Order: sequence, then structure tokens, then C-alpha cells
Amino acid sequence: MILSTTAAYGIYPMEARIQAIIANLNEAGCPAEDVCMLMPPSHPMAQAVRDAKFSPMTLNSDALASELLQWLSRLGAVIIPGVAFFVGSRVFLRAVLAPCPATLGSASAERLMGLGFSQHEADRYADRLNDGIMIFACCSGEAQSEWIRKVLERTGADEACSLHDAATPAYVESHEKAFQMTA
Repeated sequence: MILSTTAAYGIYPMEARIQAIIANLNEAGCPAEDVCMLMPPSHPMAQAVRDAKFSPMTLNSDALASELLQWLSRLGAVIIPGVAFFVGSRVFLRAVLAPCPATLGSASAERLMGLGFSQHEADRYADRLNDGIMIFACCSGEAQSEWIRKVLERTGADEACSLHDAATPAYVESHEKAFQMTA
């Protein structure tokens, strides 16, 4: 589990412009190594990663695949269950490798618990990540997490929140009701 609850995250639709979102976060003072991205295996970018041949000869001949893999490797972590994960940050490495309860129903839920979500929230978001993307950013304090949450909202997140807020009972109750209405 991540040691701090000062983080912000946003859930985006599959068609979100990921590179533009990350660029906005960078401009807002959130370095790429503080960003973790979770996406479903059905996302076109995940398909490109799956199709990439990881030999130096092939990567040099396929400039587009090479560029994508280089860009992804600059992020703190990229998690694509069943396809690949890239980890460039010790904080995210601990989260990705964190032991989680065996009762969880998916690899996404396990990784979300490693990021600091409760089991209930991890299960809820794992379901949403079947057809969406999560951008998760570690922050240096509550003020930065609030600022980053606003950046995530401005860049089109369907839902944006700080991890600290997500842990409050009022937030959980209000979002649980909204989730049940859309499910």
C-alpha cells in the first residue's frame, strides 16, 4: 500500500486523450514519475503494447511502437492486467507488488488496494476499469491533491477525487448510491 493518502485520481472513458491528460498534469506540477495509469486490456494502447515485439531489432524498426513504449516507461507505473505493467517508481513498485487478500475478484482490484483504496472501493473501481482508464497521481500534500483533482476534472474525468476524500464515509455512501443507479 502507498504510504500516504495524498493522491488524486480520475476515471476516464476509453476514448480519453491520455497523452494530453498526462501533459496537463505535468504542466500543473505533477511529474510523470508520480503518475500511475491503469487501463483495460481492450484499450487500443494496450493492444499496441501487446503487439509490440520486445526485441531491440524490432523496436528500432517500428518507430511508433518504440515511441509508445518509451513514453509509457516515463510514467511512474502503467498497469494493463493480463498484458503488461511498467514501473518506474519505487512507490508504485510497492503498490503493484503489495500482497492483497485472496478474496478479491480481479487483478485490477488488487492493484487498487495496493494504491491505497479500501477493498470495497477497489472492487467498485475494478468494475469501472473494464471499460475505462484510471489516472492516479501521488501528491506532496492535500493542497496539491486538491489542485490535481481539479486538473483531472478539467481534462474530462467522469469522476475525480482525492484518495483522502474517497476514504470518508460520506463520499463512499454518495458514490455508492450513484454507482448503483448507473449499474
